[in-house]
Amino acid sequence: MFGHRWVNPDGPEGLLGKMLFPFVSASVAIILFEGGMNLKLTKLAPIRRPVRNMISVGIAVTWLICTFGAHFVLGLDWPLALLFGAILVVTGPAVVIPLLRQVRAGSPGVGIAEVGGALE
Repeated sequence: MFGHRWVNPDGPEGLLGKMLFPFVSASVAIILFEGGMNLKLTKLAPIRRPVRNMISVGIAVTWLICTFGAHFVLGLDWPLALLFGAILVVTGPAVVIPLLRQVRAGSPGVGIAEVGGALE
């Protein structure tokens, strides 16, 4: 119903005009600030190794899987598939941390995912 107001064939600049870059920059700054404020360094010491593996090997493996999936399943060209994979990798922290707060789970995996999500 309201979708036609948001879609613009002139590209991303047509959506918010000159305010697109400041809006995206402010949004990223808010997400990073919120993640940094909620990161407790005392949580990091006992889970240092799994977090290190998740934000290094985990990111690389996820990026490759998403890239190959985008290329072979969705039929995207390699440069676009690489970009798509990178976008899917970095959207994790913005999604994972609020979900973990809503679930309120108490397992050690929650701490690893929360710290890893904030450091990604």
